[in-house]
Amino acid sequence: MSKEAPIVSSRRLSNAEGDPVATIRVRNLQTTIQGPKDAWGRGAKPQPLLVSAEVSLTRAFGPSSSDDKVASDTVHYGLLSKAILSTLDTLPKDGLSLSDVLNRLWVQLTGFRYNGLKEGQARPFLDNSVIRRLTISLVLPKASLMGSAIRLSGSCLFSKSSITARSLELGLEGLRVPTLIGVNSNERKAKQVVVANVRIDEYETMYDDYAVLEGVVVDALSESSFETLEALAADLSIHIARELRSRRDEFYGAIIRIGLEKPTAVPLADAACVELAVKTDAVKIDEARIERARPWDLTDEVKSEKSEDNISSFSFLGLTQPDITQLEVGPEPR
Repeated sequence: MSKEAPIVSSRRLSNAEGDPVATIRVRNLQTTIQGPKDAWGRGAKPQPLLVSAEVSLTRAFGPSSSDDKVASDTVHYGLLSKAILSTLDTLPKDGLSLSDVLNRLWVQLTGFRYNGLKEGQARPFLDNSVIRRLTISLVLPKASLMGSAIRLSGSCLFSKSSITARSLELGLEGLRVPTLIGVNSNERKAKQVVVANVRIDEYETMYDDYAVLEGVVVDALSESSFETLEALAADLSIHIARELRSRRDEFYGAIIRIGLEKPTAVPLADAACVELAVKTDAVKIDEARIERARPWDLTDEVKSEKSEDNISSFSFLGLTQPDITQLEVGPEPR
């Protein structure tokens, strides 16, 4: 009997996978969906949906490359696209959240629910024995009032045709909010646009809560008057963590990743940007006197020994006391 696969961070899952030897991608399949909530939090309203799928394989292409014919050692991207669209066409018109949509796609493609439990006896579209990792991203480009899109990305690692680990991340992308920010005298006279990209990793919910979280981010930025993006990012993490922790029964994410940009800060650059990652439960919240959130020690999350869920051993080369530029949301440690 299969058991529920553990949920880990997106970075940890990528490191456990290693370098993929062969990958097939379908990017931004365009369709419409009716069910997930829109930018105002209303359900069952038709809106555009973009679907991307990525399948990494356990072995390099064999007969498909040597014989120049699509064989069982690869995934036919045309048929993969049709399988995704046909699944979406059969969904009910209301009552489904974005997480529900992701789960339906997972069942049709792999025969497993997203949590790793086997479902049904019907033959899935994919041959799980040749898959190392499957990633599906659902993007709602019109589900944000202030941003460019809402994104839900799920990934699973496979071993011996079963799911051994999974990650799930909610993204609020490109939120443009007028904010009083900056150290220069001219910046203290008027608000300027700050672009926020927020990701909630190890995310778990069956509800559409992105409109709620967007409201938290927009309110925090609109009401702030910090001089530095670093202080603003730390303050924003407190507001998000408070919301996640107070509504844990509805939605929760163990890791908060925040990227803040000032497009007008450097005249000859596209933007100045800082990034911060914090563990939700590690954020200190004092209603009387709010303390800054501090980055966590990455080695708390990354363990060198193999775990029973079949995640490969790996380490961060002795990185123990990172500053915010070395956290998971930034570039890989060198």
